[in-house]
Amino acid sequence: MTVLEGTLTSPRIVKSDSRGQLWKLLNGTEPNAPAGFGEIYMVTVQAGYSRGGHYHPRANEWFTILRGQARAVLTDPISREERQLELRAGDPSMLFVPAGVAHIFTNTGDDGMELWILAYSDQTYDPDDTIAYS
Repeated sequence: MTVLEGTLTSPRIVKSDSRGQLWKLLNGTEPNAPAGFGEIYMVTVQAGYSRGGHYHPRANEWFTILRGQARAVLTDPISREERQLELRAGDPSMLFVPAGVAHIFTNTGDDGMELWILAYSDQTYDPDDTIAYS
């Protein structure tokens, strides 16, 4: 067997609705993925829409804006303390959201541009670990 025989392609999951799309890029189930990998995904958000509005009791997440600009609202669901951040692809930074922090991203661009958010979670998706919060 040559090293090239170890290459492969795998179909990806893309979920769409009026707000935008969710692209599962790596979810840890791929052949050769390390145990406990979590997942990498990309979220798109149409102009004027928001995505998120939930928190995870177990999952930590890291977010980077790849295109457009967003307002991230972070909330402690217990104390209701809130923090707002303005994030832009033109001024790239990574936002870490620890488990237990509610988060929502709103596309705040005034140019009609779709917002692209690249994200990593240290857990694979579990609907029981996603608690709606608004």
